[in-house]
Amino acid sequence: MLNRLYAVLLRSIGYGGVGFMGEILVAAILSVPMSILATVLAPYVQQWLRARGRENDLKRKIRETEAEYELQRIAAPRDNPMEFTQYLVYVGVEIAFISAAIGIFSGLAFVIGQSLNALEGGIGFFYLPDWL
Repeated sequence: MLNRLYAVLLRSIGYGGVGFMGEILVAAILSVPMSILATVLAPYVQQWLRARGRENDLKRKIRETEAEYELQRIAAPRDNPMEFTQYLVYVGVEIAFISAAIGIFSGLAFVIGQSLNALEGGIGFFYLPDWL
């Protein structure tokens, strides 16, 4: 691809072969438009890089804030052992109440089921025959 470009550029200025001198000539010809293009595009590229830097700074600050919060949350039991003990007791009591509520509801369901079964004339899984 570049060889074709060199050949086209060199033919357009009347130079037939592509060699070391041809490459220097092509570089000299292309350096002026490329420098103008770089000068024109530089402010836009700098602005884009600056905006990207601000976004990255904001993301980094958010990550740092989240990390600090996580550190405080993890270090709280070590820093305040009494509060942590109270939290564990609270969670234990909460689990006990939830387990008790589940036990009460399942016990009520069992009693209701057995009562309905007895009203139909059966005892547990064994039903009494009709002639008794």
